[in-house]
Amino acid sequence: MVQHTELRACDQGDAPRRGQVVQSDAARFWSKVSRSEGCWEWRAYRDRDGYGRFGTGSRLLKTRFVHYAHVYAYRAEVGPVPAGKLVRHLCNRPWCVRPDHLAVGTQLENMADMVAAGRSTRGTRNAQAKLNDAKVLAIRERLRAGHGTARLAAMYGVSESAIHQIRKGVIWRHLLPADEAAND
Repeated sequence: MVQHTELRACDQGDAPRRGQVVQSDAARFWSKVSRSEGCWEWRAYRDRDGYGRFGTGSRLLKTRFVHYAHVYAYRAEVGPVPAGKLVRHLCNRPWCVRPDHLAVGTQLENMADMVAAGRSTRGTRNAQAKLNDAKVLAIRERLRAGHGTARLAAMYGVSESAIHQIRKGVIWRHLLPADEAAND
């Protein structure tokens, strides 16, 4: 566990100047957290996905390392993250650094959390999507009516592979009727 009041060692960062008080990395970290009864919000830099980032070390000494804020909080308060594991947010808020809202898990568990919370980029939420829900439903209807995959791919400006994946429910699965989705 990291003590919140210790001073950062000179070899882990910039050498302190005469009369300068140097905070430890842990003290600097926790000063950027807004604690409440619920989630503890990371109030410093967040990446485009909303995850807090926190730098330690020194650029000058080339010991700089940027951590995910939630991983730093977990390591500081709970302990090391086992090899092959990652730190998941049980609250589904990427900016939260409250240790009891964090848990170690696998990438598969993390992805399941994301889907369950509705944060996945499926369908039209994916910025790369060429189709929308109505077009996919129309493609499925045309496939049932006997239209060929090559013709549908040309009509909708997608690959034949995409049409095959729509047919099999590999992509746009969330639009499958409940009875079809249950049979897979």
